[in-house]
Amino acid sequence: MNDAERAFLAETAIGRVSTIAPDGFPHSTPVRLRFDGRAVEFETDGGSRKMRNIRRNPKICILVDGERKRGVLLRGSAQIVRDAQGKDQALIRLDPDSVVSWRL
Repeated sequence: MNDAERAFLAETAIGRVSTIAPDGFPHSTPVRLRFDGRAVEFETDGGSRKMRNIRRNPKICILVDGERKRGVLLRGSAQIVRDAQGKDQALIRLDPDSVVSWRL
């Protein structure tokens, strides 16, 4: 990840997480992100569709985009840092294997 990608992720709080649904199609939802300079984290209900998908197949991508058609796409395997059930919040971390950006 380069400096421009890090700066963009540090200033952008919302991204879209895509997981793989049981039928093989992508399932995408917006999430509030935290970026630590290397990885991103987000919380989700322990019983949510995205959490069930991550438990079954941890491969995800996160799209973070903004004005002027610029953005960063992160891909890799999600790590469940804090698991939860029902409405309790699980914590997911992505230390990306692949980073692609445009117009940064």
